[in-house]
Formats: sequence, structure tokens, C-alpha cells
Amino acid sequence: MTDARPRTEMEKTVAEVWGKVLEVDEVELGDTFIDLGGDSMDALQVIAAIEKKLGVKLNHESHFVSTLEQVSAELEKAVAG
Repeated sequence: MTDARPRTEMEKTVAEVWGKVLEVDEVELGDTFIDLGGDSMDALQVIAAIEKKLGVKLNHESHFVSTLEQVSAELEKAVAG
């Protein structure tokens, strides 16, 4: 069994924001925002928090249906580029 916990700083950052907004204790790499119970109001909070922390715009459409691992990889590219 592989470890599903966030590994990179970006994964940890996104997991922390999702966990705080959605009031969940544990966010794993394969979790999606929607699967964790996120709705449109939660999405606004997540978008604001991540954009403030990282200084990048989110791809709003894919962010909430993609896994934590996928979202983190997308954000890594945005921050680097």
C-alpha cells in the first residue's frame, strides 16, 4: 500500500487549505475537493486562500474535480512559470 499523505510543500499547502475550509482532518493525494464535500461557497474561500498564499490564479474549472495531487502539480507549474 502506498502512502497517500501529501509529500511536497505544495501538496501540504493545498491539503491544509482544503482541510481548513472543509473542516476535515485528513486530505489524501487521491481526494478531490468535491469528494470531500466542497461546494461553491467553500470554493470561493479556497480560491481566495490559495491565490493569496501563492500569488497565482487557479484554474477554477479543473481545481475542484481534480485530485489533490493533480491540483498541486498544476499549481507547481503556475508558480514556476
